[in-house]
Amino acid sequence: MDKEEAERTSSFYDLWTLKESFVKQGGKGMSFPLNSFSIKVEANPTIPVQVTDKDIPCFVKQLNVDPNYKMAICSATGDFPEQMILKRIDDFSITTPKE
Repeated sequence: MDKEEAERTSSFYDLWTLKESFVKQGGKGMSFPLNSFSIKVEANPTIPVQVTDKDIPCFVKQLNVDPNYKMAICSATGDFPEQMILKRIDDFSITTPKE
């Protein structure tokens, strides 16, 4: 709520995707309470986000896929690829096993 009104929706989805990535990485999914940990977001977007949970060391990084979408990935080491490769569903061939 400390953001300007015009920024609140975007900030909400930033935090939501960061927290969702963290809980999924831990294998607990949405059964892990989102209010049980906090996210520290640095001003520099190249620095991974650090989750402040003493028991689970991890880093989360936001990726820019499209201006209308938010995406985050989580890693125990903070070692993220420099580049993301986007694939369309048409790039994959789906075959069915022969009987």
